[in-house]
Formats: sequence, structure tokens, C-alpha cells
Amino acid sequence: MDGNGRTARFVMNSQLVTAGYPWVVIPVERREAYMAALEKASVKGEVEGFVGFIGILILQQQIPNLPENFLSLPPKTIGILN
Repeated sequence: MDGNGRTARFVMNSQLVTAGYPWVVIPVERREAYMAALEKASVKGEVEGFVGFIGILILQQQIPNLPENFLSLPPKTIGILN
């Protein structure tokens, strides 16, 4: 195994932290989804899925107990809006 992936994640996280976002850790159980989003971004140039994947991880780190299906729930249900 080479260090290219680790290096890329370190650079990504450095940029996120510089922009005021938290450091993102890709959970092992989400690795398959991460790799699929990364592959689509790399091969097809469609970065939206990858950006969305990272954005969801950031939200899940910031809001404890955020349900997996939170995007389909009304904002009041997950406590984002009062």
C-alpha cells in the first residue's frame, strides 16, 4: 500500500481546516462509499458526489446523533431550525 491516499486526505484536511471546517476522518464502515465517490470524481470529473460525501461527514461530526437519512427529513426534525 502506498501513501498517496493518506497524503491526499492530509492535504484535503489541511485545506478544510484552513477554511474553518473540522478535520474529517473517513470511517472504515464508509470506505466503500468514499471510494465510489472518489472514483467518480477522478474518472468522470463529477465532483458533486465526493463534495457531498465529505459535507455529510462534516455535518455528522458537528451534530451528534444525526440520522443517516437526515437529508430527507424536515429541518425541525433534526434540530437544525427551531
